[in-house]
Amino acid sequence: MIATIQPTTYGTGGLEFNLAPSSQITETAVRVSRTPTLDGGAHINHMGFSKGDRRLVYIAVLDVEQLALLETLIANETEFTTSSPAGFFHGVIESIGETDEGVEIVFLAGA
Repeated sequence: MIATIQPTTYGTGGLEFNLAPSSQITETAVRVSRTPTLDGGAHINHMGFSKGDRRLVYIAVLDVEQLALLETLIANETEFTTSSPAGFFHGVIESIGETDEGVEIVFLAGA
């Protein structure tokens, strides 16, 4: 599988990379809150689902040049678009880190 990350403004260019099978791009979550009540129970408020609630965890197989480009993108840009088998999203990169399979890129989708 292949994914891309591009800055939303004109900048340093984008990044195309291979995804490791352990990437988590299909998980979804709904907006739910639970509030304790005075009688010992709980009130659950279910506010629905939005594609903007997506949290994509890419495990990217990057070479040295691609890793340097990713670090440059994070240092110089704030908003990105990403395209992967999960879809096309606008959002931010929350974090990057190393794993045994590659570089973990956590992308929070805004829309």
